[in-house]
Amino acid sequence: LKAEGTEATSTILRLREEIAQLKTLVCSQESYLAAVRHRWGLESRDRLRAEIAQLREELEAARQEIGDLTHQLLCRDEHVAQLNQELGGMDGQLKNQLSHFGEEVQKHEELVRGLRQEMQMQQEQFSSHLQAYEEQFEDYRAKTAAELQIQDILSSR
Repeated sequence: LKAEGTEATSTILRLREEIAQLKTLVCSQESYLAAVRHRWGLESRDRLRAEIAQLREELEAARQEIGDLTHQLLCRDEHVAQLNQELGGMDGQLKNQLSHFGEEVQKHEELVRGLRQEMQMQQEQFSSHLQAYEEQFEDYRAKTAAELQIQDILSSR
């Protein structure tokens, strides 16, 4: 029984030492976990701060781009309005030129009609003069042929 008592005492001492060792190990693990949690919290904060800064820069760049695009859009709208005004003016000029051109075409068509009539009259006059000339020429030829026959008759006698 004494032996068992000493053995139990030694086992108890050994188990107490093992418990003390495990308590030390648990304390060191808890301090390590606390340090890691603290460090991870700082790193994640730094990472999040860097990400926030980057997002702010991107936001500023996007706002700048929006401003530039808005300015370009306004300039283009002004340019389109100016071109529409010019188009309206040119449309009016084109209509004026078209009406003027129509009047000129009409005048030229009347002139061409008049010239054609005049040319037709001249052709008719020329045809009548030519016919009269041909008749006179035929009379002349007939008279000349008759005179030649008379001279032939006279010379043959």
